[in-house]
Amino acid sequence: MVDYILTKHARKRLDDRKVSVRLVEDALLYPTQLLADGDGDGKWLYKKLYAGEKKLRMLMLVVIMEGSRLKILTIIDTSKVKKYLKIK
Repeated sequence: MVDYILTKHARKRLDDRKVSVRLVEDALLYPTQLLADGDGDGKWLYKKLYAGEKKLRMLMLVVIMEGSRLKILTIIDTSKVKKYLKIK
């Protein structure tokens, strides 16, 4: 279990996109890709591939540490996997 909180904005995105809390927690525990934000402001981008109803999708979480827990700032859900999954 990961200790995290959602901002009001992230909660709204979660509800609007009908993303399950279980999927969010799975993304935090087992990300497909984890990237540090290049701005040096402590933000991280968690990316998680998952099977949508019709095709492969990607969940992205913008996260920052707040004390000893993760704070999810926003949630992005997209079918544009090739655009956002960059593997080197």
